[in-house]
Amino acid sequence: MKPLLSILTPGVPSRWPQIESLHAELARQIGDLPVEHLILVDNKRRTVGEKRDALLRAAGGAYVAFCDDDDAVTPEYVAALLAAIRQGPDVVTFRQLAVVNGVSGEIEFRLGNPNEGFKPGGVTRRNAWHLCAWRRTLAVLSRFPPTNYGEDWAFAAPLCGLAGLREVHIPAVLHEYHHSAATTEAPPPLQSISASDSLTGNEPSN
Repeated sequence: MKPLLSILTPGVPSRWPQIESLHAELARQIGDLPVEHLILVDNKRRTVGEKRDALLRAAGGAYVAFCDDDDAVTPEYVAALLAAIRQGPDVVTFRQLAVVNGVSGEIEFRLGNPNEGFKPGGVTRRNAWHLCAWRRTLAVLSRFPPTNYGEDWAFAAPLCGLAGLREVHIPAVLHEYHHSAATTEAPPPLQSISASDSLTGNEPSN
């Protein structure tokens, strides 16, 4: 049976414990539901963008959503996405808990939102990101560039610019993002962008 949703996870060997934890939670939620979880781990010879793009092209689901190896999901993540997908949108958006260098805030992903700088303790508005569940026939119209930083918005920007997109928004936190400048595997180029000023979700997993 063709899956309705492909959850895509790029990873690195140093994060095996996080990958195992994420996979166990997603497997518990998925059970017999029409969802696949694809994980691509390499020895850091591919860029994050190359791994994301390979996962996107390999996905068999009608919709695709990324969840990185150091991310976490709420217990309602899979069920909520599937319920929204069954309404037939082009993209499903939701809210995210972001913890950046120990400081928490929420991200509201919604189609057409501006991409605001991270607001500690507040709500940061962002457009529909690669973390959102995109209809795969639309997602494959874009590509992830072969870079380790900024590849996510480079992929999402052309999709957000498409005319006539239909969105289903879930007004609940479904995803957790954790970033530490001290432990990131892919710091910004030349360390020129601080984690608190960057786009949450834009610090990749490689």
